[in-house]
Amino acid sequence: MVYKKAFTLIEVMVAVMIVSVVIAGTVSLRGNSSTLLLNLQKEMKNIPYASFLPWSKESGLEPAKTNLYRLVRDVVMDDELRRKLKNIPITVQYQKIHSYDMDDTTLELGETTLKNNELQISLKRISQQ
Repeated sequence: MVYKKAFTLIEVMVAVMIVSVVIAGTVSLRGNSSTLLLNLQKEMKNIPYASFLPWSKESGLEPAKTNLYRLVRDVVMDDELRRKLKNIPITVQYQKIHSYDMDDTTLELGETTLKNNELQISLKRISQQ
């Protein structure tokens, strides 16, 4: 009796299942990577707005509703950027984290958060009381 060497139907089905699981995992991983990349790009676009806070004469230590322009109105910048900043409303929130009593002064560690529908940026701050 002569036997031909070939794959059985079950072996072929198992191989197809393994390949399909690998493909499904790759597609899922690609989708998650794309979502993470889009979120990261959105955050990176908004990070420069956090640098406006140290320039502000309004220190950000009091809660307020304002726009980004008010934080940097005394800074020299392009008029087009000023118009853009006037149209970005934000809420400034400050949360005290800890207070350190020194001999002649008190240092307060807090977190200022700039928030609106599209961005939320937090800065740790140290202020002297």
